[in-house]
Amino acid sequence: MQRKDNRHAARAPSVWAGFGWAAFLAAALLVLSLVQTLATFFIRLYESDVMLGAAVNVGLDSRLALDVTLFALGLLILHGLLALAVHSLALLTERAWPAASRSRAGLEVFWFGLAAAAVLLLNADWYPRSHAGSYYAEFASRPLGPLSIGEAAVLLLVGLATVVGLIAIVRGLPRIGGNWRGRPAVYLSALSMAAVTFVTMSRGADSTETVPGQPNVIILGLDSLRIDELRRFGGRGWTPNLDAFLAEADLFPDAVTPLGRTFPSWVAILTGQAPRSTGAIFNLIRREDVSPTPTIADRLVATGYTTVFATDEVRFSNIDESYGFDRIITPRIGAADFLIAQVGDLPLSNVVAHSPIGRVLLQYLHVNRGVAYLYRPESFIDRIRNELPEGRPLLAAIHLTAAHWPYFHADTPLGLQNKITDGSTPVYREALQTADRMFGETVQVLQAKGILENAWVVVLSDHGEALGMPSDSLLDGLDGRVAGLDVPVPVLSWGHGQSVLSPSQYQVLLAFRGFGPQAKIGSHGRDLAQPATLEDVAPTVMDLLQMNGPAFDGMSLAPSLRSVASDGGSRSRRIRFTETDIRVAPSEDGSLEEKDAAQQAARLFEVDRSTGWLHLRSGMITPLVMMKERAALDETRLLAALPVAPDRHQYLLVDRRSGAGRVLSGRPDSSDLDAQRLWDALYENFGGELRPPVLVTAEAQQQFAHQWSEHPAWNQGSRR
Repeated sequence: MQRKDNRHAARAPSVWAGFGWAAFLAAALLVLSLVQTLATFFIRLYESDVMLGAAVNVGLDSRLALDVTLFALGLLILHGLLALAVHSLALLTERAWPAASRSRAGLEVFWFGLAAAAVLLLNADWYPRSHAGSYYAEFASRPLGPLSIGEAAVLLLVGLATVVGLIAIVRGLPRIGGNWRGRPAVYLSALSMAAVTFVTMSRGADSTETVPGQPNVIILGLDSLRIDELRRFGGRGWTPNLDAFLAEADLFPDAVTPLGRTFPSWVAILTGQAPRSTGAIFNLIRREDVSPTPTIADRLVATGYTTVFATDEVRFSNIDESYGFDRIITPRIGAADFLIAQVGDLPLSNVVAHSPIGRVLLQYLHVNRGVAYLYRPESFIDRIRNELPEGRPLLAAIHLTAAHWPYFHADTPLGLQNKITDGSTPVYREALQTADRMFGETVQVLQAKGILENAWVVVLSDHGEALGMPSDSLLDGLDGRVAGLDVPVPVLSWGHGQSVLSPSQYQVLLAFRGFGPQAKIGSHGRDLAQPATLEDVAPTVMDLLQMNGPAFDGMSLAPSLRSVASDGGSRSRRIRFTETDIRVAPSEDGSLEEKDAAQQAARLFEVDRSTGWLHLRSGMITPLVMMKERAALDETRLLAALPVAPDRHQYLLVDRRSGAGRVLSGRPDSSDLDAQRLWDALYENFGGELRPPVLVTAEAQQQFAHQWSEHPAWNQGSRR
C-alpha cells in the first residue's frame, strides 16, 4: 500500500495544471488593454460621436449588438489561444528539461512575459498610431541590425520556442513509442504548430494563362485624386506608376463626377445613370431607396462574365453583391465598423488582424482602410492577389482609397503635418504616393494572372480632393468676390462633395486603355476633346463590347476612342451636372478633423436593426436635399445654384477658365444663349428642387441663417 502511494506521489502533474495562470495573465492583458480604448470610446460618445445619434433605436436583439458580441467573443478566443500557446510552451519546456516541472507556474509567467513583450513591441513597431503603440513606438521601431527592436523581440520569442520544441521532441521520442496517444503535450504542441502554419501559409497562386474569347473589363478607381498631381495635367511626378500607365491611355481631360462622394459616384459608374435616376443622392442613403438595377455587372453576369467588386473601405459606400457582383472583396459592411475600430484597438488583436485568424475572428479590423491606424496597404493587394477569381471572362471593379482622408495609414511616417506647403500638404502627398504604389501593384497582379492578355482597363477617380489652396476655388481667389454682390460667396474648399465652386472636388480622371487584341482601342496616349462624366463609363463599356444595354443618362465615349483623329474627332456641345452631398464645415484652422465630421453628422444617421448597416434617417432627406449645391456646366462656364435660405437660391454664372463670375437675378435673356441653355438644363435636371433667385446682402445673411435653424423640415427630421 505504501509503495502504491509513493508511485502516485511521483506521478507527473496533470497536463492542465498551471493553465489557470496562463488564462489569468491573458485575461489581465485583455482587461488592461481595454481600459484606455473604452475610456476614449465613451469620451467620444459624450462628444456626440456619429454612433451616439445613430444607435438610438438599437437594442440587444439588433444586428449591431450581435456584431459587437461576436467581435467580443473573437477577442476572448484570441486571448484564449494566447493562453493555450503559453501553456503549451511551458509543457514543452518541462519535456525539454524535466527538472523545470517543479515550477510550472513560473514557466507560465516566463513565457507569457516574453509573449506579451513581443506583442507589445511588435504592435508599437507596426502600428505606432494605436493606443498602446503610441507610447513606445519610437523605441520599438529603432533598428537593431537588419531588424527593428519589435521584430527582433518576435524573432527572439520564435527562436527560443523553436529550440525548446526541438529539444522536447528529441528527448520525448524514445518515451513516446506506441503510447503517443496518451500524451496530451504532443497534442498541444501539434496544435500550436498547426496554428502557426495556418497563419503563415500563403493562399492562392497567380496564373499566367492567356485568356481567350470575350475581353476582360477592369475598372480601376482611385479615391480623392487631385488630377492636377498627374503628369498629364502638369503634375510634379508624385505618381510615377499612374503616370506611366496613363502615358499610353486615351484620356478625357474634361471629365466630372455627378456627385463628389464615393457611393453616388460608383453607382453612376456602374449604372450609367444620374443620381436622380437611381436615388443614390447621398452617401449612406438607405439601400431600399436606391434603384441601381441593371448595373453593368448585372448585364455582364447574364452573358457569362464573372463579376467582382473590391475595395478596402466601406464605411460610406455600401456596395455589395446586390449590385450585380458574384463576389465582393471588401471589409465587413456594417455600423459596427465605427464602434469596433475604437474599442478593438488592442495590441494582440492589432498584430493578428491581417492574418487568416484575424479574418475569421476580427472581421471588422481585417484589411480595413477605415481603421486607418491599423491599415497596411500591402494587405489589400494580397487580398486582390489571392481572391480575384480565375473565371473568365472577368469584370473587376477595384477601388483604392489610400488617398482618402484622414490620409494616413499604419506605415505613414509620424510627424507629417496636414498643412499647406509647396502647393499641397505633406500628409496628402504621402497618401497619394501610397495610392500610386498600390495602383502599380494592382496592375502587376492583373498582368501576372494573365487578365491583361485580353482586356479593357478604365482608370478613373470617383471624385477629387480640395485642400484649401487658392486653386481649389473656381472664383477668382479664395475671397469669393463676384460681380453684382456686396458680400463674398463662401466656397467650402476642403474635402470633396462640399462645393460646386471647387473644381478640384468634382473634376475627375477618366481614361481607357486596351490590352492584347483590344490594344487598338484607347491605347494611343491621346487627350480626347469630348466632355465626359462618370455616367459615361457604363454605356461606353457596353458599346465597346457591342452589347445592348438599357437607356443611359450618360453617353458612349466609344466613338471618340475608335476615332483616328488625334483629339477623338468632333465633340458635342454638352451640358453636364454636379452637386454636393452633406457638407461638413472645417475647423477654425480650415482643416477637416474626424471630430468635426462626427459631431456634425451625429443626428443624421441611424442603424438598421435587422442588417446592422448605418444609413441616413429618412426624415433628414428632405432638409439635406434643400441644402445641396447644384451646378450645370459646359466646356467654358458653370451655372451654380447655391441654397442661401430654405426658399431661395443664389445663382452664379462663372467662367471655368478665368474664375470671373456674376450673379444672376433670373433666366438670362437671348443676348447670352449659352447661359440660357445652362439655366434651362439646370432646371430640367433638378426639377422642383430649385428655388427662386435672390441677391444676398450683408443684412439678409443673418436673417437667412435664422430661417435655416427654424425650418420645420430640419427640426422634425432630426427628431425622427
